[in-house]
Amino acid sequence: MIALEDERPQHRDHFVGLLELYKEITPVCAGLRMTPLLTGSLAVFGYTRNRAMRVNDIDLACSEPAFPRLSAGLADVGRSRPVRPDVLAEAEGPPG
Repeated sequence: MIALEDERPQHRDHFVGLLELYKEITPVCAGLRMTPLLTGSLAVFGYTRNRAMRVNDIDLACSEPAFPRLSAGLADVGRSRPVRPDVLAEAEGPPG
């Protein structure tokens, strides 16, 4: 498990918004009994703690057969972006 206590990459405010989105998505996944794989720049930052990095989005992967259930679960919490084969969810910040 990756724990990001007080560590932040460049553009701290944007990153904080991404973490809030992640906290919103993970209970949906848990409720659907799925564990997405964290990939991309957030995963790299979590392992390297390189504060010079930019983390622009959240990349989570899951099996393609889970897409319909996941799309419905995310829609239930106000996240209606489509779930695509290459990305579980992309974030531009909290819904609003």
